[in-house]
Amino acid sequence: MNNEIWRKWHVRNHTGLSETTIWRLERAGDFPARRQLSNNAVGWLRSEVEAWMVSREPSVGIQCKSNNDAVRPNATQNTSLTNSVAVTPDKSYSLNIGEKV
Repeated sequence: MNNEIWRKWHVRNHTGLSETTIWRLERAGDFPARRQLSNNAVGWLRSEVEAWMVSREPSVGIQCKSNNDAVRPNATQNTSLTNSVAVTPDKSYSLNIGEKV
């Protein structure tokens, strides 16, 4: 177990999360808790942050075994996609992602 302490900049660089997102996830109990190092310094255990990163679900719809397995559009295919938002009469929203043009 690696008990190295990561400061905020290190956690941000390794997770790709902003300070605000880290704070929100931490408050919701969805991110490792920070440790008080001194009156003005906090840090996270590297092992806890790395375990959190490994526990994240992969992105939906993108499952490639290697770069060679990635889906690449054929040059003759129409790859023009658009996103749209529609507001229904009951004030709810409908998001349409990736519709063919």
